[in-house]
Formats: sequence, structure tokens, C-alpha cells
Amino acid sequence: NEVEDEGSLIVKVEVNNHVPDHCFGLPKSPFSFVGNALKFLESGVSADVFFTIGEEKIPAHQLILQMQAPFLASLFHNGSTVPIDGCAAEVFRVLLSYVYGDGDPDPAFLLQHNEQVITAANKYGIIGLKLQAER
Repeated sequence: NEVEDEGSLIVKVEVNNHVPDHCFGLPKSPFSFVGNALKFLESGVSADVFFTIGEEKIPAHQLILQMQAPFLASLFHNGSTVPIDGCAAEVFRVLLSYVYGDGDPDPAFLLQHNEQVITAANKYGIIGLKLQAER
């Protein structure tokens, strides 16, 4: 506060217009695309394409692949099943989880399977996962 020569009073006010969401008690949306997409991947519900690794059949969803991993989606040009060679099923599952929105893969898994994850991510164009494994 300052007093001017003319006797006026100047008041400086700082306004913070940030209002936390919890102030109004409004619930957040129960719909999480990432959470729901991962549930679909894990359950195989509505799967319309499949990857095979050896005898194992891994369900996936063409629409999600088209949005998130165009190269993987392009593998299905001649049918709904694509064999995957040179990649362990557990590594490919981590790759698919990343594609479906799990941007935080288990660091211990990445460390243990580092070379395999980098090779698979590079081969199938999942660059974000490759960079995480390299880091």
C-alpha cells in the first residue's frame, strides 16, 4: 500500500483464478479410454484381428491398431490373423499394451528384456517404446 501526495490510497491486488476441481465436488468422468482399451486388450472382447506367436493367439482390435500403430494394422491386408516371428509372446504383449495406451511399462521388464523390446519396437514402428527401452 502506498499513499500518494494527494492523499489517495493505492491498493495492489493479485488474483489467482485457478480453482481446483475438488472445490465444487464434481466427480471426474468414470470413462477412461486408456483404461477401457487396456481392458479390451486383456480380455479380448470384440477382438477382430489376431497375432499368433507359436501356438499362442493374441487378440487385438483393428481400429486401435489403425489409430495407434499403423504398421501393425497394415499387416492384416490378407486376413485377420498375422504370425509374429522372432519375438517372445510376453515382449509382444508389452508392445501391444503400449500401443493401447500403457505409456508406463514396467522398468524391470524393460531392463530384463531390453534387447528384445528394442528390436520388436523398432521392427513394428513403436518408437516411443523403443526410446523408453533404450533409456
